[in-house]
Amino acid sequence: MRRSPFLAVPPLVLLLLARFPAPASAHRDDYIDETFVYMTLARNEFELELWGEGRSSEDRASSYWYTSAFEYGITSRWTIDGAGQWTQDRDPLRFGRLRLETRCRFSEEGRLPVDLAASAEY
Repeated sequence: MRRSPFLAVPPLVLLLLARFPAPASAHRDDYIDETFVYMTLARNEFELELWGEGRSSEDRASSYWYTSAFEYGITSRWTIDGAGQWTQDRDPLRFGRLRLETRCRFSEEGRLPVDLAASAEY
């Protein structure tokens, strides 16, 4: 049985690294039903997102979805994004779909009685 190289790292080193975390930030995506909140990236800001999902049916067959996505802020109120999705069930990994979207919001959140935005998606 091969020993994992991760186990060779002394626990003290791991504790020291955990004491000094790097600052990070993220925006509020709603992943429940693929709707987006009223937010766009700052101008020239770029985000890369990776995630996976797995489901099994009543016959215990498993299906997996792997998604890679990007977002880019053209202006502080106009964002473009795209995502590619790969699927795998009983067959080898295969391309599932491509999604492209652009969103433009017309004001800052909460400034008007209704937060208006336009979105186009392919």
